[in-house]
Amino acid sequence: MLLKGSFDLKSALKQMAIYCLRMVLRLFYIFPVKRNRILFCSYGGGQFSCNPKAIFNYISRSYPRQFDCVWVFQKPEAFCNVSEYPMRTVKYKSFYYHYLMLTAKVIVNNNNISSYIPLRKSQLYINTWHGGGAYKRVGVYSPQQTTSVSIRLCAEMTDYMISSSRRFSEVMVPSVMLPMEKMWEVGMPRNDVLMAPHPELVKKVKDYYHLSDNMHIVLYAPTYRGSTFDAAKEDDSLNIQQCLSALSERFGGEWIAFYRVHYFLTSSIPATEQVIDASSYPDMQELLCAADVLITDYSSSMWDMSLTGKPCFIYATDIADYQQERDFYTPINEWPFPIAQNNQELASVIQNFDEQKYAADVQHHHDALGSCETGHASQTVGDFIHSKCFADNQ
Repeated sequence: MLLKGSFDLKSALKQMAIYCLRMVLRLFYIFPVKRNRILFCSYGGGQFSCNPKAIFNYISRSYPRQFDCVWVFQKPEAFCNVSEYPMRTVKYKSFYYHYLMLTAKVIVNNNNISSYIPLRKSQLYINTWHGGGAYKRVGVYSPQQTTSVSIRLCAEMTDYMISSSRRFSEVMVPSVMLPMEKMWEVGMPRNDVLMAPHPELVKKVKDYYHLSDNMHIVLYAPTYRGSTFDAAKEDDSLNIQQCLSALSERFGGEWIAFYRVHYFLTSSIPATEQVIDASSYPDMQELLCAADVLITDYSSSMWDMSLTGKPCFIYATDIADYQQERDFYTPINEWPFPIAQNNQELASVIQNFDEQKYAADVQHHHDALGSCETGHASQTVGDFIHSKCFADNQ
C-alpha cells in the first residue's frame, strides 16, 4: 500500500522491493525455529552494548549453557573477545544472518529491525529501544522521513517494546505505530546498573584511562543533528577549559573531561591532557557510572544520568532550530536539568548548582513521566525469555 498524496516513484519502488524481499525470504520457513536460539543486535550491529547486552549478560549468568546466543555485528572479527560469556557472532546482512533472523526463537534488538524481514508468528521480537525518558521526537516525527509502510511493517512484527516510563509509552505509540498493549513498562535493562553505586565500574573506567582514584570526570555527550543518513557535525563550541574551571570551583577537586561523540559521527574535539576522547569506549553506561557530571544537549543519556542522582547540565546553543527541525515530546522547560545556551550560562549554572533543588526537580520529573525504572529490568526480561523458550508450547 502506497502512501497517500503525490506519487513518489522512488518510494513506490522501495516499497515494492520490500514486499518482494519479504516473499523471497519466506523460503527460510522450511527451516524450523530453534527454541533456544536468541539473536542480539545493538545499533545495527555496530556495538556490543545497550539493553541487548544487559539482557544477554543476565541470561548468560542465570541460565548458563541453556541458550545459543548469537550477536550480530557489522565487523564480527572486531568482537571476538568482548564477552566473558559464550556467544557466537554473525555478520550483519549476510546470508547466514538472514537464516538466523528467521530461525531464532527470540530476537532482541535496540531498534526497529529491517522491514523486509518477514518474521514468523512463532518467533518473539523484543524491541528494547535505546533511550529513556521522552525527549527528542523519533519515528514518523523524525527528520529521516521514513515511510510509514516500513514503520508499520516493523510494528506488526514487534511483540514488545521496552518502555522506561508511562510518558515514553504514550508518545511512542503514534511515533512507531505500535498499540499500547505492546509497550512493556519494565524500565531499561541497561539502566539497572545505574540504580545503585558500582565502585568496581568506576575503577574499571579510571584504570582504562590511567586516571587516579581522586580524579573527577565530566562526561560531554551531545547528540546529532539532521537524520540518520545525513547527520550534521555535532556542536563543538563548548569551552571545556572554562567548564572544568567552573566545576572545580563549585565541587572542588581536580577535573578531567570525557568527550563522547554520537555513534553516527566522528570526533572533532581534539584530545589534550584535560580532554579524553571516550567515543570508542564500548559501554556508555559504564562511563555514566564513572562520571561525576554529565553535560549533554538533547540526548536521552540525561534520563539515564538522572537515575544516579548525579548532576546533569544541558548545553544547547540551537534550541530554537532544533525545536523547529525535530521538537520534543516533553517541553524543554519541564526538564529538571539546568539549561545553558552559551558558555557563560553554562559556567553560571554550574557555579550556582543547588543539590537539594536538583534532587527535588529530578524526582518530580520521574513522577511526571511515570518512571518504570526499578533496577531489575534485565531479570524481568531475561526470565520472560526463558519462560517463552522452555515453557511455551508454541
